[in-house]
Amino acid sequence: MNIQCSFDIDTTDLCKFFQVGCCNHEADKCDWKHIACTNYSTCSASDCAYGHSRELRRTMIEPKDSYRIKITGFQTDITPEVLSSLSKHPDNKYYVSSHDKKTGYAIKLKSINSTQRLFEEWHERTLDGHNTLQCQLETNTVPPVRTYSCNLSCSSDSTDSSIASYQEPKPSSQSLFPTNGWNSSSKLTLPSADLSNQWEITKKVDENGRVLLIRGKLKRNQCAVFKKCENINELQALTILKGIDNVSQLIDYSEKDDNRWMIIERAPGLSLEEFIRRKDHHVLDILQAVQLTQKVLTIIKCIHSQGVRHRNLQPKHIMIQHDSGPMWIERAKLTIISFSNAHIKSETNICSDSLSKQSWCQPWQSDTKVSQWLSSIDTTSICALLFWLITHTVPTHDDEGKILPNERNDARERLETEIVTQYSKKKKSDDVKCLTRYLNDTFSYAFGYPDYPPWTIDDLEVRLESICELICPSDKNLHSIEEISQCTLSIAQVPKQLPPRQSIAQQNIFVKASYAFSEAKQIFFKLHNQRYSWSYGDCIWLSNSYSLLDEHQNYDILMYHELQRNMVRYCPTIIVCLASFLEKERMITFSIGSPVNGKMLRFPIGQYSTDQDCEEEFRENFQIELKHLLLALYKQSKLE
Repeated sequence: MNIQCSFDIDTTDLCKFFQVGCCNHEADKCDWKHIACTNYSTCSASDCAYGHSRELRRTMIEPKDSYRIKITGFQTDITPEVLSSLSKHPDNKYYVSSHDKKTGYAIKLKSINSTQRLFEEWHERTLDGHNTLQCQLETNTVPPVRTYSCNLSCSSDSTDSSIASYQEPKPSSQSLFPTNGWNSSSKLTLPSADLSNQWEITKKVDENGRVLLIRGKLKRNQCAVFKKCENINELQALTILKGIDNVSQLIDYSEKDDNRWMIIERAPGLSLEEFIRRKDHHVLDILQAVQLTQKVLTIIKCIHSQGVRHRNLQPKHIMIQHDSGPMWIERAKLTIISFSNAHIKSETNICSDSLSKQSWCQPWQSDTKVSQWLSSIDTTSICALLFWLITHTVPTHDDEGKILPNERNDARERLETEIVTQYSKKKKSDDVKCLTRYLNDTFSYAFGYPDYPPWTIDDLEVRLESICELICPSDKNLHSIEEISQCTLSIAQVPKQLPPRQSIAQQNIFVKASYAFSEAKQIFFKLHNQRYSWSYGDCIWLSNSYSLLDEHQNYDILMYHELQRNMVRYCPTIIVCLASFLEKERMITFSIGSPVNGKMLRFPIGQYSTDQDCEEEFRENFQIELKHLLLALYKQSKLE
């Protein structure tokens, strides 16, 4: 069916009567959805599943093909009246073969949904305790020929014109569902009679029939998913997450080992994968991609708070319901589904499953502890989602794991092209460079384990906020470090105690890194010595923060002071200098950060080869990222 309207919705949910302008129910009382056609002036009513006026009803074209159901298994001769009396839908048209009075047909069935329901009613139905009926669902490709003489098995006074005009059905090999279980040789069923009384099957999702779309028989607008559970993890996860917003909700389930199943509410909308595919990858700019990723992160953070890890987050497992108005991302409803790989966190349940289950974005298999990587697999998947939304490619490592997904030539070119195309005319060149650096650094920490520490959910949340702030500043009046510090001064709080200074055995590369940070601090002090001072001013490394990562940290305090009415006010800020060394590539990565509210705000200064002369660029980036860090601290302080 060629839908003329701009909605993304399953057309099987729409009201057929409202389509032709003759539904007698209001929208909130009808079991089916009422959605009017938005292309009313140009729409062809015969091809559109949405609502139209009664005037357009006359233009509706009858389908070339109709459906019929052949019903066999009767032990005695039957008539159309007998078939009608045995059916829950007596208004349907029934016909009895003139050659075999024990074979009946339900004919002139126009709707596939109503045909399926009628098929379920008749197929394998038992009459008088011993007669079992069999049905064959077929398409009627023979056009009806109007004739006024017919040999039917009913009296003339009970035969209406539509039956009289129907030709004798010819044998048909066109079974409507030859492979999906709707024919007489194979029928999909729910595991109990009670479920069959409550639900009807509308569609088979997988070939094995383990996942079915079902609909309530009494509540026609209640759509759900029936799923046979391969393991207990998904059932346990959904039980824990019951009542949590933006998560697929459990309706009913069975925990029996030989018959484990569950019924889940059908999430509204369509998958993010299908949503992007329909828009031909041209629906989101970088800011919108980050904002959508933030919404996913917020949901995953809530899931983590319940002790559940999803561990298979990918576009097809994220459902999105949206409109087409301005600021639609803020109103878009996301739902996380498919918890078959979920992990339930507990003291005795250690995360040690194989990485092979992560089918969408697989990390390169290194010699590190798998369980340590799996603890952050959701944050890595969130970054992979952002990478996919921006570059339109699934992040993959090279065969040897030496090149990260964001460092591959094709991905790097796509990322740079998107940034330049969208922001080169709107932003300063420094901001464009910063955005490129931020995104590359975000992806490196996501995909570069064990050379990079994996993101925590809180730290990634702050990084995404920083990217949004860079693209679309929330306070455009804060341009300089002094302006930011003046605003921070009124809400600043002195920390109770400072982190201890510890000296470690220094390698030559980190000695050079220490000198670089010390020199950058001194230059900053010379430029701002009337208002700023460092507590230490040099850079002495603390012990490594990650046992598997050669990263060094230095803590210092940047003090901002201001004279007001013969009184000096102070605003201290903890500044963390970070350096990590990749021995194989002989590359050193510099960052600057600050702890706040149990999180580490972290901003990348740059990554340089040990043979590269980068002192001038390093000093410039240090000043730029220090300003961005202070601005982020000010934003976080306002939230307290």
